[in-house]
Amino acid sequence: MNELQKLINEVEEARSRFIETAKTFTDEASLIKPSESTWCASEIVEHICWAEVSGVVGILKALNLIKQGKKAFEGENPNEGLSIEAIIENTWKPKEIVPPIAAPRFGGPISYWIVCLENQKQPLENLQKQLENIDLDTMMFPHPISGAMNIRQRIQFLKFHLDRHRNQILTLK
Repeated sequence: MNELQKLINEVEEARSRFIETAKTFTDEASLIKPSESTWCASEIVEHICWAEVSGVVGILKALNLIKQGKKAFEGENPNEGLSIEAIIENTWKPKEIVPPIAAPRFGGPISYWIVCLENQKQPLENLQKQLENIDLDTMMFPHPISGAMNIRQRIQFLKFHLDRHRNQILTLK
């Protein structure tokens, strides 16, 4: 198994764990907020949907530029060689403000957002096909909070993000 396949498999496994945890909520229970400043489970799942869509599409947009002989990012990469955990540690605040592109905005039952997240399998498989024979150290558009990252780090971020928010859902139980 090559590195890209391993990274994609890790995202798929993290998504499966996240979905199984989210499915433990009823639609009604998923809308209960522990406090006004805390997201409910349904909002967390909606956020994950938007974040994964924007992450995958962002990589594909950058890849299209690269295939045209252009660069998706120019400049210094302060995150070069760092693990995704180190990048997050260096760039995130304890309670980060979500970028608007990934903010929950529609609401609604968790069951809807779970179906949307289950349907992210095909776009991720398509991404994997598009990335075959592409250097994983190729730079992507900067992440809105963490800044410059390469393809490898952006895929690792997808897994990290799913696991991070799965833990948040677990605390809501």
